[in-house]
Amino acid sequence: GRVCHHLFLTHFFRSGHRSILFSLCLPSRCSVDSKVSRVAWLNRTTILFAGREKWTLDPRVVLMENTAVTEYSIKIQNVTVHDEGPYVCSILTNKKPKSTKVHLIVQVPAKITNISKDVTVNEGSNVNLMCQAVGRPEAGIAWRHQSPRGEFRPALLLHVLPRYP
Repeated sequence: GRVCHHLFLTHFFRSGHRSILFSLCLPSRCSVDSKVSRVAWLNRTTILFAGREKWTLDPRVVLMENTAVTEYSIKIQNVTVHDEGPYVCSILTNKKPKSTKVHLIVQVPAKITNISKDVTVNEGSNVNLMCQAVGRPEAGIAWRHQSPRGEFRPALLLHVLPRYP
């Protein structure tokens, strides 16, 4: 049988903010037929399900119900970065074992974690402004100058220093 994997991405909007929160569900499918005698889902070396028997203590991981007889699917709810990595569907047929792997990559929206306080300097002075952000993939940071009238001026020269000097 052919093995298929699907990754669904659900977007949630936090009221009052423009940021997007991502909640990932990983329904992973493993096709089985009458020649298959045993099936299992593994995460790295940990068995999640062996047949219909749940081996993991994680309540977020469930075996999908009401699927086709030939389908063996799991769903991971409220995915976190700790769930990232390989997932393996392993089947044992009357001939030999077969397995297929899907790699889960968890994305996290960018978030500013630290920024400089307001600062006053004399004209002609140098000033260091700091902004730190986290996210997956790694957050990009850009600085723009906003005029007193609320317009952005592109002519300001900024030197972006590496995060880790």
